[in-house]
Amino acid sequence: VFAGNDISSEALVSKLAYIKNKKFAINVISKSGTTLEPSIAFREFRILLEEKVGKDRASKFIAATTDARKGLLFELATRKNYTKFIVPDDVGGR
Repeated sequence: VFAGNDISSEALVSKLAYIKNKKFAINVISKSGTTLEPSIAFREFRILLEEKVGKDRASKFIAATTDARKGLLFELATRKNYTKFIVPDDVGGR
């Protein structure tokens, strides 16, 4: 399921309902970590994942594709020990 490309609450609720009873992992993609659409979607999917597997285990099912050295998402991924994938420096955001 791809989410976070718009701010439609109806679309987000529909996607959350679709995966509610399924096993899933999250790869949040944002170079800066401040882009509104993926931030909102990530927050909601993370809450659902934490409810399913527990806050302690959730980080094992979350990856962040972000900047190599800086940004809110980089800091969160480092703090929570998420798997990190790097957006190269020569690739811009959005």
